Amino acid sequence: MRETAGVKRIALAPSTNYERQLLEDAFDRFGWERVNSPREATLQWGKARDIDWRAVLDGELVANSYYLKTALTRKADLAKLLAKHAKIVGPNSPATSAVPETHVIDLDDSDDSDNESSSLPAWFATTGGAWVLKRSESNRGEDIFFVRSESPEDRLEAERLLAADRGGESPWVLQRYIKRPMLVDGDFKFHLRVMVLAIDDLRVFVHDAAVALCAAERFGEEDGVDLSNKFAHATNHCVQKKHGGDGKTTESNSFTIDELCERVRLPKDSPTAAALSECIRNQIDAVVKDLFFAARSRASPAVGFFPMAGSFELFGLDFIVDEDGKVWLLEVNSDPSLAVFGERLKPLCSDLIVDVVRVVSGDTNKVDGGFRLVLELPPRFPDATEARRRVSKLVSIVGSFTAGTYDEHEGGKKVASIAIGAPGAKGAAKALAAREDWEVTTNPNAPLCSLQWAPHRTVRMRQLRSKRLREELAGGA
Repeated sequence: MRETAGVKRIALAPSTNYERQLLEDAFDRFGWERVNSPREATLQWGKARDIDWRAVLDGELVANSYYLKTALTRKADLAKLLAKHAKIVGPNSPATSAVPETHVIDLDDSDDSDNESSSLPAWFATTGGAWVLKRSESNRGEDIFFVRSESPEDRLEAERLLAADRGGESPWVLQRYIKRPMLVDGDFKFHLRVMVLAIDDLRVFVHDAAVALCAAERFGEEDGVDLSNKFAHATNHCVQKKHGGDGKTTESNSFTIDELCERVRLPKDSPTAAALSECIRNQIDAVVKDLFFAARSRASPAVGFFPMAGSFELFGLDFIVDEDGKVWLLEVNSDPSLAVFGERLKPLCSDLIVDVVRVVSGDTNKVDGGFRLVLELPPRFPDATEARRRVSKLVSIVGSFTAGTYDEHEGGKKVASIAIGAPGAKGAAKALAAREDWEVTTNPNAPLCSLQWAPHRTVRMRQLRSKRLREELAGGA
């Protein structure tokens, strides 16, 4: 982290109220002064979209978020990263061997389909087994569908889901379902939310405060599993808290790893609960180390991951454990909700936050029982200023390229709608504003808009498709 000796001022805007008091107490404990504005702060803690990235890239501010991280946090990009890593190191590295079979479906590319009306790959109907179809940028358990490839009804429903998104805000992924998961009390599926702290360029820590999130309804017999029942299969916190409508289900179905291991059938390689707990933690540490190494590798650096001095981030990694005790990585979450701890495990969440603030404050001598350092790499650029300059240049290049792709317009200035807080937005706005033929606005519904720079979910895809159609018709005339 950047040197924080002397006055330490924190501009704190937590994602949820659940962790607000815990964060305030932790920063007070380590001598941080709380201020209201990032302009007064030396550290800003908030959502990535609200970070003062200009100040961060100028080296004036530390942020609790990395500017570029989509290689990890977008499901399709994560699949591509690990596929690339497998080609370099082989398929048996800790991370590449811990990911279920995954395929990316790009709705703008129908090469893998039998015809233009199909979005599913041609091979899917004959591959067999249960799969999970999910949008690359989905979260909170949204845009997820469990499908049996041999079922015409399931395939039709999956096609309907994809057809509704054709034109494509983001890719989708097909991931093979872990059909024999380890079950709590022999009946209930669960996944592990593991908290991982990445600092600067690059140290990576795994925290002991992992939470097992259990489904509200029974998994069922292997041959009779009802994949349509999300309350049995989608163990996401946001899905499960809807069960019963009062949120009490998630509170009673969250466990520590040690508690979990006392309530599952022990695999033959782990004869005791303590042995299983250690086995799970060791696998997680190895996967996390290999994953972040792959993302930061000099041999094949991920374009969407650029850790740099002056930034840190707490990621939430989701794992599932099968009946043999093997750990599988499902996804990586940015800005993970800490509400998954609930009230019963809130002291555990408090320990996590204290350890985060301790490390961020530069006190790394007392992390036993909390964080475990699993990866430490030398910075790519010894001069932190150079690293920030590279990121700024990348953003400016993208913005300049975008400006250069719209040279023709039917008279007057071209209008660009730039969403505040979108990745690269400031660089794009700066590049466009420097040109006399562009007018920049933050209005997402600006009329006669020639360019929209915004997160995928807010792009006006219908108007984009209409523009493409007009261009095709004009070309045909």
